[in-house]
Amino acid sequence: MNNRVVQFDILKIIMSFFVVLTHIPSKGLFQDLAVPCFMFLSFYFTADAILNHDISKIKKRLARLLIPYCFWSILFYIANYALSFVVNMERPRIYDLGLQLLTGHNPFSDMPLWYINSVIILTIVLTSIAYIVKNQKAIMCIYSIIIVGALFSSYSGFNVYVFAKISWSYGNLCNMIVYAILGIIFSHFNILPKLKKLPVLLISIITFILVAIFFIDTPEEMFVYGGVKYIILTILLIIIFYFIPVARFKNKIKLCISFISKYTMGTFCIHWGYIFILSVLRQKNMIIEHEIVEALIIFVVSWLTAYLISLLPLKWGKQLVT
Repeated sequence: MNNRVVQFDILKIIMSFFVVLTHIPSKGLFQDLAVPCFMFLSFYFTADAILNHDISKIKKRLARLLIPYCFWSILFYIANYALSFVVNMERPRIYDLGLQLLTGHNPFSDMPLWYINSVIILTIVLTSIAYIVKNQKAIMCIYSIIIVGALFSSYSGFNVYVFAKISWSYGNLCNMIVYAILGIIFSHFNILPKLKKLPVLLISIITFILVAIFFIDTPEEMFVYGGVKYIILTILLIIIFYFIPVARFKNKIKLCISFISKYTMGTFCIHWGYIFILSVLRQKNMIIEHEIVEALIIFVVSWLTAYLISLLPLKWGKQLVT
């Protein structure tokens, strides 16, 4: 499947900004849909490799994830350690670095690489299931059972009971598995292109049902993104963006959108460093607080930093940010 779908490139850019906005911090419904959208799209474009257990492609995917994951985890640990001599802050321990590498998150720096950690783990788990089972109907049945299990875990409180004291990252991973599997299902059954062929009336009815489900409550838990409400809204958002008439866009605009979207991974990894700098400036009253403006500045600066890193004559330069 083509990894450059312009509609989804637009969605990735917008959701990337919302990720930054969330970490300013600022809360809102659309910010909360950012990570589920990224998880859905990540597995939507990898579905064929996973279901056909294409080990070569899976290895490349894992390497592409592990390189930035390990690099930025270690870099931010070193930066925090160095800053502890300058700024009045607790010095990080080796334990914190180990926890960061193992789970993608640690209470000390609160660096949100848990998403990449989840993508790595889910890629291995879902590919392993496909490799062992092989029959694709059986694979889809198992995936569906996992979705039901994840929802039960969220609404019953089992997720919190198990992971509250173990790992915040793995609690979120249990919610993320639903979006990963839905991405695979939508890709495997070619659902989005089929929706384009439906009559307008039927699409309107489906949209009405999806919006109606918006009023379903989310489970009360410490982990985000769980429950039917988030799932339905994520699917609705994916469908809405898929129907953007990009065929009317000029080719230069499409190329520009794809170029900006290319560095969303780098923006995600780098923005936390600039947010830390922002927090230091806040403590010294050196900045006027305005969530949207701050988020926009950090987003742009993080993207530019990612682009500049990709230009460095390093063997793994581009893999750190794309």
